[in-house]
Amino acid sequence: MNRATVAAFAFLLLFLSCKKPGENDQPIEPDPIAAQALLTEARYFTVLKQEVTFANGTTQSTNPGLVACLDDNQFIFKKDGSYQKTEGSLICVQGGPFLLDEGRWELTENNRKLGLKPRNTSAFVRYDITELSADRLSYELKDDFGSVYRFSYRRN
Repeated sequence: MNRATVAAFAFLLLFLSCKKPGENDQPIEPDPIAAQALLTEARYFTVLKQEVTFANGTTQSTNPGLVACLDDNQFIFKKDGSYQKTEGSLICVQGGPFLLDEGRWELTENNRKLGLKPRNTSAFVRYDITELSADRLSYELKDDFGSVYRFSYRRN
């Protein structure tokens, strides 16, 4: 083989061995005690952060400034497999709904995926869990256009 072929082959091996952006060394390992608690007890969470990173690399908050009426919204996981998203004590729109969303939830793939099935829909949306601990829950969803939607909550 000539030097150019060897160099091209070496470059190809180097290129194929590189990690792509966002690839982790290992899949996350959710805290099994936190996962079990989520499965067996009602858990109340409030919003920490909700954002989207678009395919072009720009990031935008879905609740800029965490306005107070959004900051106290509750995400409630019930042990019967149902969930509710409710407004907290600060209502964003007077006369607006106290109940923002409800449906079914489940943990799958050894507690690495969170499935949410909103009321009046036929399928679960599967989110990748990026953190599950005694006091935090974070998950994300990548769409077909390269955008990543991230959600973080703290336990009350």
